[in-house]
Amino acid sequence: MMTTVPLRVGIVVGAIVGTLALPRSTCADEGPGEVKRLEGHFGAIWTVVVSPDGQHVLSAGDDGPVRVWDIEKGEKVKTLDGPATSVPGAAAITPDGRFALTAGSDSVLRLWNLETGTEVRKQEEHNGRLRGVAISRDGRRAVYCDLSSVRLWDVENGKELKKLEGHDGQVHAVAYSPDNRFVLSGGGDSSMDTSGDVRLWDVESGKEVRACKGHEGSISTLAFTPDGRQFVSGSHDKTIRLWDRESGKELRKLEGHGGWVEGVAVSPDSKRVLSASRDGTVRLWDLTSGKELHQFDAHPGGALCVTFTLDGTHAVSGGMDGVVRVWRLPK
Repeated sequence: MMTTVPLRVGIVVGAIVGTLALPRSTCADEGPGEVKRLEGHFGAIWTVVVSPDGQHVLSAGDDGPVRVWDIEKGEKVKTLDGPATSVPGAAAITPDGRFALTAGSDSVLRLWNLETGTEVRKQEEHNGRLRGVAISRDGRRAVYCDLSSVRLWDVENGKELKKLEGHDGQVHAVAYSPDNRFVLSGGGDSSMDTSGDVRLWDVESGKEVRACKGHEGSISTLAFTPDGRQFVSGSHDKTIRLWDRESGKELRKLEGHGGWVEGVAVSPDSKRVLSASRDGTVRLWDLTSGKELHQFDAHPGGALCVTFTLDGTHAVSGGMDGVVRVWRLPK
């Protein structure tokens, strides 16, 4: 069932509308390392999202409630409480910073008002747990996935727009292109975990543009570069791969992780990529050369998610230890 309430989502032009506020002492010319940890979760953290104004971080994981943190103070400022049966595995914030979407283990997509902390609406009737969610840059549409399909959703009126089908196995990850024209989805055969494919879809027609194959394990995470011309995938085969959107050609393979790659993020200047892995590390890579630039021993038990701050100078990560960590990156 779907509950529908009229909603107006503001539009923000451009990806960077602020910078992450950190204590003044951490902004000096210092080397890479951990500068802050946000503690309060009681289980693995599966998603971290920096707000459009750069002042807050949203985190969610196995303990259920979504937490919103003041990054400078290191304090929790709000909790989004859903049913006890819902474990949010993915989240996204609208470009105006007013609303958040969470994809839950109870097969429900929820839209939250971040100012009040209340649920605005929900979308039910899916096939299994929801794995990924992303919002278009104009804030009007969202893409998310359940175990077997990819769905386009109207954020303003709560209506499902299209159901994209074509994956042979389960679907684990999605991404929305910066120009709002395309979405990515990725998954694989979870029973064997011997291959994974990324599919590019045309938003307007709902048709598959192409499938990109090469990974030797399920796809777990996806991200477009800010210009939308390329995208990055992470997989259970322990690699990160860079692809050309227009041709579908694999441009580069980044190797070094000793465990599944669970999270990737591309820097605002498209020059670097972050990865989070079950081997416990967060790594920074140069996209041009494919060289590993730095490695953080980040989360005991496994690093599960990572993102850049809006100015690209820091990383925010979450993992099996239930801690959100902020890292100063090398220049």
